[in-house]
Amino acid sequence: MLLGATVVFLMAVQCGIWMRAYTTIPTEISDWWPGVADEKLVNIQRLHRRGYRLWDRRFRATYRGGILLLLLGLGAALVPKGSITWGRGIALGVAVGGLAIECVWIAANYVLARADPWAIDDTVEPPPKPPSRLQRSPALQWAARVVIPLVKIRRRASPAPPA
Repeated sequence: MLLGATVVFLMAVQCGIWMRAYTTIPTEISDWWPGVADEKLVNIQRLHRRGYRLWDRRFRATYRGGILLLLLGLGAALVPKGSITWGRGIALGVAVGGLAIECVWIAANYVLARADPWAIDDTVEPPPKPPSRLQRSPALQWAARVVIPLVKIRRRASPAPPA
């Protein structure tokens, strides 16, 4: 399992490198493609966004998989053939606890996958795609928000123009 964690973490690094290759801003695209029609530039930007999202999903999946495999491997390595001493029991408990926390974190991220991470004046934008039945559960959304809180800000009043 530890070898598997190493391989999956290396895959996450590769996905992160590919994800970074698709990170662009509109001015970079227009600088790279001078004289190209705006419509084509928008399509190129959309392709970069799609590539970024693809490699971002792969990065997140491999990174989380690597963490799970690492914690499973550490837990398995801590189990002796004979009885478990108190020190090893504590270490094993930390590994199992870490595994449980990571599973809760992954589940919370799934439940909130299509939810906005922030709100302005208590207004949260509706998700672009309809959430699944599991993601619509108010109890699961509440529990997920305990793990991943909604960041809120209030709009500042516009300063009065100088007289």
